Amino acid sequence: MKLIGNELSKFKEEVIWNVRCDDLVIREHGDYEVIWKFDNSDVVNSWLVTSDQDNNEGNSTAEFVVTPNRRGLFRGRLDTTVPKDGVTKQTGYCNIRSPPNFVRFFVCRICVGILVIH
Repeated sequence: MKLIGNELSKFKEEVIWNVRCDDLVIREHGDYEVIWKFDNSDVVNSWLVTSDQDNNEGNSTAEFVVTPNRRGLFRGRLDTTVPKDGVTKQTGYCNIRSPPNFVRFFVCRICVGILVIH
């Protein structure tokens, strides 16, 4: 019974979230909403950072770190030099992906940002 109560609570929060984030909601100048706080390294380390070097497809590198003023910083080096392996034709990408945000019934929301150069 406690599990049902928890799921109903999550469902209520999601309904409120969907209503609040509806495109019909009027947004005023200066309105903002904090989605992620990068105030410690554990939060930053939960994000997934990949590049073409991780898959042996190029020489790009990337990392996601906490800055001294407690902000998340995605940085790296994007290299579009194609390796001379005879297989790879295009290269040069870095990617950052948020950790899964589980909500009711294990539906997963994921934010993805990709930087690709061809």
